[in-house]
Order: sequence, then structure tokens, then C-alpha cells
Amino acid sequence: MKNIDITTCTVQEACDYAVQQLVKQGKPCIAYADTCAYGDGQGNHCAIGWLLDHNNKELMDAEGPLESLILCYGARIPRIIKDNRSVFRDLQIIHDSAAADDLNFEVTKKALVNKNIDISGPHWTAWFSIVKQMRDARKQEEDA
Repeated sequence: MKNIDITTCTVQEACDYAVQQLVKQGKPCIAYADTCAYGDGQGNHCAIGWLLDHNNKELMDAEGPLESLILCYGARIPRIIKDNRSVFRDLQIIHDSAAADDLNFEVTKKALVNKNIDISGPHWTAWFSIVKQMRDARKQEEDA
């Protein structure tokens, strides 16, 4: 999937696109102070950030969870995200999971499946592998 039309795609297509972009990026989008960012100004985005208007600096600089983003910028958030908040909240958690605990990560993966999101594709497997490597590296640093 090269580009996506967020106004006509399905929820599955939007999730797949975001994960494919994360795999290409190879890492979460981190701003300052090790916090996740919708965009970092260098072309990297978080899972939700890949579905937003990349040219809207205000959106890309926003901080906080999806609910805060919708509350602050509702009119600028694609309808598919607002109508499927729980799916995209889970997608955000999966993206941010390098900092989350193992149980939360696994529960969120199951939640996506229970919401009919197919996470069996190779891009999902690749993203989960990247997240596992980051989490393992973080645990090694903490244990050192």
C-alpha cells in the first residue's frame, strides 16, 4: 500500500497502512523526553500520526493520548479515527508498547483481534519483532 485515502479506506486498511509505515520507519516516533509524538518534524510519525495530515504542524506537535487529540482537534481528525476510537486507541498502545509492560501489550493485541483487526500479516509480525527488540534492549539497560 503506497498511499492511503483516509476518507475512503476501511479500518483494517488504515491500521495496516500505519503499521507498514512504522515498519519502514523501524522505530517509534519519539519527541523530546522520550515521549511518543504524532510527528517529530523529521518525517517520522507514530501509528496515529501516519493517518493525520502531515503538513499540519499543530497536529504533528500534539502530545497525549488519542482522546486528548480528538478533544483538542476534533474537526481535523479523520472521521474513521473518531468513529473507531477504541481500535485506534489500541493501535496507539501497540505503537507505544516499547514502554508498556508485557501483559498490556498482549492484552492489546488480543483486543485488536477481538475488534476484527487482522494482525497476522507480515507487517504486523515485523512490527511486533521491532517492539520486542526495543523492549529487550530497554530491559537490559534497566538491569545493568
